[in-house]
Amino acid sequence: MSLHTHSLRYLKTMERATVRVDLDGQPADEIPPTHRSHAAEMIKERVRKQAEQRKAQREAEVLARQRAEKLGQLVEKFSRGR
Repeated sequence: MSLHTHSLRYLKTMERATVRVDLDGQPADEIPPTHRSHAAEMIKERVRKQAEQRKAQREAEVLARQRAEKLGQLVEKFSRGR
């Protein structure tokens, strides 16, 4: 159940929904605004974390390219004399 209630699909639905639905698909009870705002905050946090991860990945890729270029320059420099 936790996997479902923490999924992005569920959170987006909770953010917009006003009424809960039971297992039979029938309206059950009203969703409090606090629950909807909590879902919205969880979505924002997840998006923020994903953006940070993508940024860190891009920075790591740039550093790896720079290191590879520097290593290639050193190899070229020291292999000329041979």
